[in-house]
Amino acid sequence: MNKIKKMMSLILVIAFMFSLSANAFVVADNKESVIYNCVSDTGTQIRITELKNSDGSFTYSEYWDEKLQESHTTVPGSGFVTSETYKNGKKVSIKTEKISDNFSTSNYATTGRQDRTLGYMNYNNGIIAPISILCYVEEYYSPNNSYVVNANIAMGLSEWITRFVGALGFAGGVATGVVTTMMADKLLSGVINNLVTSLVTTNVTANVYDQTIVGNCTTHSKPERRLPKGQIAYVNTGSGLKIYKDGYNTTMWGTGELGRQMFWRVWGTEYTPTSWTGL
Repeated sequence: MNKIKKMMSLILVIAFMFSLSANAFVVADNKESVIYNCVSDTGTQIRITELKNSDGSFTYSEYWDEKLQESHTTVPGSGFVTSETYKNGKKVSIKTEKISDNFSTSNYATTGRQDRTLGYMNYNNGIIAPISILCYVEEYYSPNNSYVVNANIAMGLSEWITRFVGALGFAGGVATGVVTTMMADKLLSGVINNLVTSLVTTNVTANVYDQTIVGNCTTHSKPERRLPKGQIAYVNTGSGLKIYKDGYNTTMWGTGELGRQMFWRVWGTEYTPTSWTGL
């Protein structure tokens, strides 16, 4: 009897630990995260964070030496940005500005959602019954988007990033990649006096794929699960086409990172797939 009680207690403890892990993961999906760090020419430590809001908008905040200086909020592709500035931790100004109307959201309605099968991820360790998850991607394609960056505009890094999100529908990681590439290509300056300046007028064009990878367990009775959204963007800033990626996207098919995340979502355990199809 004592052995049975001890065993039941152990099972309850393990179940409790898994419930804490799941809750912690959900919170991590919606908290402010750091997407970029750098040092300006003045030695200021600059940190950019991203926060997904419950209404679908994103806020990008900029900290100088750990002090909040400004934050900018936009809905991807909306063409509008709301900006707030701070001094000594207090908000001193707020404004909403239309930055673009070129984002072809109508293309989403034209192309519609395109679903396509990726393949199976399988787990077979020779001990437990084999597990197979069939995955497909829900994809929206928005082609031929453009945003003109005029010369001699000086802004903080966080505002540049937010404007690319708002104007071109970029995810935060894609926008950050485009901004830093433009800095490297001398289309934007480095961080001088804590600001970045556009050096030339540039027409940025992009084809954007928004993706959600979905998994169905075909060997056991489990509900369908989705990974957090990902994005692939083909972007041209005038120096040739470059590919930028953010989140869980189809280029990650066959990787342990994507496999473990899907098994966590579907099965509740971070198994690394032992085999894949569709590679």
